Amino acid sequence: EGDTSLKEGDSSLKEGGISLKNEFIIFKEKEMKEKQTLIDQVERLKQSEREYELKVQELMERNTQLKTEVADLTLIDQVERLKQSEREYESSKGTETQQKNIERLEERIAELSRELRDTQKD
Repeated sequence: EGDTSLKEGDSSLKEGGISLKNEFIIFKEKEMKEKQTLIDQVERLKQSEREYELKVQELMERNTQLKTEVADLTLIDQVERLKQSEREYESSKGTETQQKNIERLEERIAELSRELRDTQKD
């Protein structure tokens, strides 16, 4: 009877051991799935980070391009205003010259008129 009891105990231990092995295998499989899930999440995050960095780089390049375009437009505007100022200056310079010529002619006419009157008096 002791032998049978021992055999039953051995059998019970073996079943318990098999049950523990099965539970351990199930635990390890679950652990591996969780690790793989974490690895996949990390990879997706790394990919998102790379995409984000590319987008930031694109935006920085576009910002530089826009700054250059604004600087170019500012220069063009300044050149146009300078040209306009030059035209206005040249125009006013012409007007000043004409005005001085008119004044000199008026003075000459007045002088000739005086001479004519003086001549007529004589």
